Amino acid sequence: MNVSSEKLEEIYKVYDEKRNNRIPTSEIGIIKHNAAKLIRSARLFPSEQDIETLKKAVDPNREGTFTMKKFVDVGLDFASKQS
Repeated sequence: MNVSSEKLEEIYKVYDEKRNNRIPTSEIGIIKHNAAKLIRSARLFPSEQDIETLKKAVDPNREGTFTMKKFVDVGLDFASKQS
């Protein structure tokens, strides 16, 4: 899967409702039915285990939010491993 940083940034902006460059980590996977709507918007399809790994990767200090840069970096890394 070829995902660009621009596409990931575009997706991030959709979910950054407060426009403060912070998205709740729950948007990636804590709430199972919303599970990975953010990462899946990039046409990436992580398993439930992948979602937990991604959540830890974007928010390693468990602050409850993550930035666009972290999302893009983790998203690109995940995409490269799915290819």
